[in-house]
Amino acid sequence: MVGALGITGVIAAVSSRLRNIFGGEISSASVIGLSTVGVNLSTIPNIPLVVAMVPVVRQ
Repeated sequence: MVGALGITGVIAAVSSRLRNIFGGEISSASVIGLSTVGVNLSTIPNIPLVVAMVPVVRQ
């Protein structure tokens, strides 16, 4: 699933969008990102979400 998201360009689009929204504010982007992931972990199994977020953080 994560490979398909990378091939179709979804991960690059999400990364680009987040970069446009937060600019150079890495600390605020990290807090919001971790909060969002924390809320999502209550409903989504942990491993797929973490695997999907790794390429987003790398870009």
